Amino acid sequence: MKRGNKPYSVTFESLVMRLVKHLEPPMKRQKSDALMSRTSKAIEQVLGTCEGVQKYDKLNQNVAKNPKSRYHLERYEAHLTKIQILTLKAYKKVFNDIQTWKDSFKSSTQREATDDDLRNSSDIATKRKQMRIALELLKLWKITVRLV
Repeated sequence: MKRGNKPYSVTFESLVMRLVKHLEPPMKRQKSDALMSRTSKAIEQVLGTCEGVQKYDKLNQNVAKNPKSRYHLERYEAHLTKIQILTLKAYKKVFNDIQTWKDSFKSSTQREATDDDLRNSSDIATKRKQMRIALELLKLWKITVRLV
């Protein structure tokens, strides 16, 4: 094969490397490397790394830079509503997961789960941390949660 006036050779390795580059998923950004506010970092712990958290942080910075801008404030408030709904859903999901685990623990051991049992289960310990952070965010936004 010729490319222009220069002959070139295509090796199997170069073809494989090109194919691998196209098949690999794009790199995810490192957790919390670009987020500026503590609230954004807390939202990221509850919702995970997603575009919504990045957008919230960007809009929050825009409002801080342009406090009199009605445009920035309205966009921020609209996106904040979405983030609040997602945080409330995540809180309810984690709460229900913990309750399900407690019920299954009670049925298998014939006793109530203690705080030590909850701490010893690594999965439940991380869910409790997520639930605590979500509850603090909801308190910050003055959203009351009553789950029975």
